[in-house]
Amino acid sequence: MNVRNFLKRQSGLAAAALLALAAGTGGAAAATFNLFEAGTTTLLGTFQAPGAGGAITAMSVTVAGITFDTLGTGTQAPSYDAADNDIGGTGASLGAVYNSAAVGICGVGECAFSFYPIYDFATPIPGEWYADKVFPLTDQQSISLGFYEVALAPIPVPATAFLQFSALGLAGALAWRRRRRAASR
Repeated sequence: MNVRNFLKRQSGLAAAALLALAAGTGGAAAATFNLFEAGTTTLLGTFQAPGAGGAITAMSVTVAGITFDTLGTGTQAPSYDAADNDIGGTGASLGAVYNSAAVGICGVGECAFSFYPIYDFATPIPGEWYADKVFPLTDQQSISLGFYEVALAPIPVPATAFLQFSALGLAGALAWRRRRRAASR
């Protein structure tokens, strides 16, 4: 086998490996998103959802010293809309995340960080309104209001990727060497 054929085979293996890695970042795969206060670099929290949109599987947002990390259920289950890059509820315009620890005026599950998508079809609005309210119904209070923006969190290349590509190259080199020795005998 000559060097040209060897390189063709190795480039095919490398392309297959890259395609396999790229397939893991596609639509249905879970992605991590950052939630920023609109127009700033203030990170409110993060959430995980399918890259192509769908039900949010985990979220943690901290506002006014309160951490909201228990997902709402039913129509208040938060959902990520990839087309609009927005968060809403499942089957409703309201999605909510509740606090899991008592802090200040909030007992466990009494405060909600709510997502209200703004519908303005004439002028797209990049940041959208958020509110966290206190429940029970007899003691509702507004704690904080503002706008938010969603951004895909940067994905670091895992340290094992280098090892995987090194092992693939080593296996290819050993196979080439074995074939070369067999051909020379």
